[in-house]
Amino acid sequence: MSETGLGTLRLLGRAGVICYGLDAIEPLPAFWSRYCRRGMRLAPDACDAQVVQAVIAFAKELPPRPVLIPTSDRMVQLVSRARARLEPLFRMVLPDEATVEDLLDKSRFAQRTRGLPVSVPRSMTINGIDELPAAVAQLGLPLILKPVRQGDIAGTNFPKVLLLERPEQVAEAQARHACCNTMRLVAQEYIPGAARQQLSVAAVLDRDCRVVTSFTARKRRQGTNGTGVGLYVESIHDPEAQAAGIALLKQLKCVGISEVELKRHPETGRLYVIEINARVWLQVTLPAACGINFPEAVYCVAAGIAPPPAPPAAANHRPSAWQDFFHDGHATFRPGGYHAKGDVAVFQWLKDSLIARSGPYASLRDPLPLLARLFHLLAKLAPWNTTKDPSPAAEKKALPAP
Repeated sequence: MSETGLGTLRLLGRAGVICYGLDAIEPLPAFWSRYCRRGMRLAPDACDAQVVQAVIAFAKELPPRPVLIPTSDRMVQLVSRARARLEPLFRMVLPDEATVEDLLDKSRFAQRTRGLPVSVPRSMTINGIDELPAAVAQLGLPLILKPVRQGDIAGTNFPKVLLLERPEQVAEAQARHACCNTMRLVAQEYIPGAARQQLSVAAVLDRDCRVVTSFTARKRRQGTNGTGVGLYVESIHDPEAQAAGIALLKQLKCVGISEVELKRHPETGRLYVIEINARVWLQVTLPAACGINFPEAVYCVAAGIAPPPAPPAAANHRPSAWQDFFHDGHATFRPGGYHAKGDVAVFQWLKDSLIARSGPYASLRDPLPLLARLFHLLAKLAPWNTTKDPSPAAEKKALPAP
């Protein structure tokens, strides 16, 4: 029921699918969506077994064998590991359990792709931040540091991705993240290039690994210049990247919905595989703006019904963009941001914002999630809010119950 879940809800709801939502987090804006027939909220500290049991209990209250679509890494892993218990209750389509584990574990993913005809950045696994100098000695700078599993950063100050370019940043990272010395991390060679070199190839494969639909996009701006979540993403026609991404998904037998993140080296033009998400991704409403409804396609594959006709090939490169308006504005105009570096002018940013046809919250047909999000922001900035706790948990607690 995060922003990814909200986009999935809206696209399924518009296709006429009745949707229910579940999350083990405090109330999120997606619970306010008109397309959420009913939401189930679990305690934020719910363990994996409690989440799976809640999903099973929820299924018994719904029509027989509804389609289950996990929209986060944690839920993909829980559903995959519990598929023997869940498949009698739900219809779903996921890669086999070993593949899911390989995709979610950065070190296992690097090993899995070594035998495939794809380029992967050099990497090594370290056991805690204290071993970072050894990684620097082997891989050199710049490098990227990220947790082996994204779920490991919960309750820590470690970011999703950390880019280290200079020796002083290495020492600073060791001091700042000393509490993460028990966390397994992956140090990875940094492929140079701006956000425009970051490509995304998404596809839905049926149970026989045949392509149902596909889409290619590229990042224009992201949370950290060179790394991070895409904040402004645009559709693009790139046959080479699309062919490489789909070939990799077929080789790994990634049935269902997947998104391959690639980066093209600005000097050699070589494509490198960064990671694969075996689930719906954040910018899933971007292809929908071009006429491709990915959640509906994977729903049809899971339910065993004919998917909607594929749109013409021109839809894949119809000019359109997805923008996280507030975070993109911050990344652009903050000190040291894209504008300060001379990458984006004010007029260009305004023009880009007008081109964007989708985003994480705004929707004229489904306005309540955006209003709930704005309420949260105002409550956070209110003068009587003396806590000023910027943590994600604090942000979610500010939301009212729908």
